[in-house]
Parts: sequence; C-alpha cells; structure tokens
Amino acid sequence: MAVSFSIIIPVYNKERYVRQCIDSILDQTHNYFEIIIVNDGSTDSSREILDSYTDFRIKVIHCTNGGVSTARNIGLENSTKDYITFIDADDWVNKDFLSIANEEIEKYGCELLIAGLTKVSDKHQRAVKSTFNIGKIGATEFKDGFVDQMFSNEGILGYVAAKFIQRSFLENNNLRFDPNMRLAEDLAFWISAYKQNPITAISDSSSYYYRQGAENSSYSLSPQHMSQFDLWTEILETFTSPHTDGHQTVLHKLRGIYEAHFLELNDIRYSNVQKEKKMMNYRLLGNKEISGESDTFFQKILFGGNTLIIWSYLKSRRLYHLFSHR
Repeated sequence: MAVSFSIIIPVYNKERYVRQCIDSILDQTHNYFEIIIVNDGSTDSSREILDSYTDFRIKVIHCTNGGVSTARNIGLENSTKDYITFIDADDWVNKDFLSIANEEIEKYGCELLIAGLTKVSDKHQRAVKSTFNIGKIGATEFKDGFVDQMFSNEGILGYVAAKFIQRSFLENNNLRFDPNMRLAEDLAFWISAYKQNPITAISDSSSYYYRQGAENSSYSLSPQHMSQFDLWTEILETFTSPHTDGHQTVLHKLRGIYEAHFLELNDIRYSNVQKEKKMMNYRLLGNKEISGESDTFFQKILFGGNTLIIWSYLKSRRLYHLFSHR
C-alpha cells in the first residue's frame, strides 16, 4: 500500500523562488500527497502567486507573521497524511523525491527516514549525506554516532529538510517546533524527535535541492546563545558518554557558545555584563566540566569568575575595534 505524504512549506517573501518549489512537487511521480503552504505574512507578491494555484492537493493558509517555527506548526496542525516532510520555499525537489521515500519507508518499516540533500549555489552543487550505513539503524548506533555525524557531515542530522517522519509518531510524542527559537530551531526539533527513539532508516538519496545564500527564516537571525547553550547541553547529556571524543567535542562547542555570548554583547555596561555572567553561571550548574578547562585566553577570564576583569576585557576590545577601523 502506498504511503501518503503531507508536504509543509512555510513562505515568507519568496516570490522569486516559490513557483519552482511548488511546481517541482506537483511534478512528482508519486501522487499520494498534499501540499500545505503557510504564508507567514509575506509582503511581496507571494500571496498572489500562492492563490493562483488551483490544484486540489494544495492547501494555502494565510496568517500574520509569526516566524518559520510557528508557520511549520500551523502546517503540522493541518496535515492529514501518513508522513510529514518539510520543504523550504526557496528549495526544490527531483520528481522522484517522494517515490524513493515511499519505497524505502515500505522496505524498512521506519517511522523516520533520513535522506541526503544537494546544496546548490551560483557556482556549484554538492551532495551532503549521512555517513551512517544505508538502511535501518539501531538506537544505540545512532546515539553513538550522532556527534560525529553533526560535525563531519555539515550537521545533516539537524537539517529540517530531506526527512520524512510518521505523523502519528509526532502526535503521540507531542512534537512541535519551538516558536521562541530563532536559531537552530530545526536541530532542536529533531533532537526532541531523536530522543524518543523512532524506528529510523538512512537513505542514500539526495533528491532535495537546498539553495544556499537565500534567507530561509521569517525572522532575521540573532545569536540566541542562551538557547544554543541549552540545546548543546542537551546533546552532551543525551548523545555522548564521559571520556569519549564526542563528549570532548561537544564540551569545546559549549565553551565556544559561552564565549561568543559575551563577545557579541551589544550592551557591555558593567551592570549588564554582571547580569549576563550570573545568568551563564546558572546554566553551568551541574556542568562544571564545561568550565573545567579553557580553549582560549578569553575563556580563562570568563571561567575565572571576576566580572570586573571580564568587563575590562570587553571594554578594551570594543575600544580597539573602534579605533582600528577608523
């Protein structure tokens, strides 16, 4: 029996690309699908383009701008088919995108199928795939290899694209995107899914074309280091074991996020630096190994705990950049 798919497309000011995206889906060789397009308050001609389609498989939902995560959640709430897949409005897919997924889902009996994608720029294109063995993968193997996959394959496991997840699995585990995240919201969503240990299979396909250099979010991204710190702490605790290379790799990542939070502060008044230091110290509770070592000179200052020294360093750094760029 053929698998049916709900394809969710958030759209925000994508008049240049959205026709190619939709047309590539309508051209699929596998016909059991619905397209749920959420127009997230576009201010260009995207709305008119979307409303020009009359295909019965397309459902267009217009809403006020709430961000890509909110738009995807609206798509999930309106989905009705067996499996969910997400496509960004500036991307497109080969005509065999769904037929390959259908064959592999039926073959492996999986709740989650992870495929590769093809990154496309003005100058070249290249396939990016997981290096896990093709086929069904056990929960332990997936967990043990997760960190290596994230750092050696351009973070493919965290991309929202080129994955197919059973709708009932999402519903049973109450999985949704966090609308408060503006950075790595895709990774946060998949981490929540992976923690529930779905029956997972790896595909060799790369029929999804990911356009590089285009804005994919309805909001302009901000560093959001606090949410990043919490997310990678969760990865440390869930997908690594102490004294392993993966554990150390994530510790380095966490120290880098901690450092970047202070280096990118706009407000470096002493009172604000003191407030941020207290907030980060709270996040370090129970994770003393993060601050147990330092990878850079500034990290040594940060983990030393003296707010005055931290503030003085940031002030000197700001003055240096101010005068050196005159």
